[in-house]
Amino acid sequence: HEAGALRTELSAVCARAEEAAQQLGEACSELDTARREAAEAAQQLGSVHTELSAAHARSAEAAQQLDAMRAELADARAQGAEAAAQLGGAHAELAAAQHDAAEAREA
Repeated sequence: HEAGALRTELSAVCARAEEAAQQLGEACSELDTARREAAEAAQQLGSVHTELSAAHARSAEAAQQLDAMRAELADARAQGAEAAAQLGGAHAELAAAQHDAAEAREA
């Protein structure tokens, strides 16, 4: 009887050990899958970081170009105002000359 009971207990222990080994194998498989997914995610994150850095550099360059354009526009406006003032002065001189010419003809 005792030998039979030991065999039964040993058989149960072996069955539990096999089940534990199977669960350990499944856990290892899941861990490998998780590691692969983590490595893929890290690679994608690296790609996103690279793209973000490039976009940031392009944005900074565009901001610099925009500042340069604003400066050129301000300069052009100043030149336009100066040209308008000169045109106004020339127009006044022309009117005065026409007036003088009309007076000279009458005289």
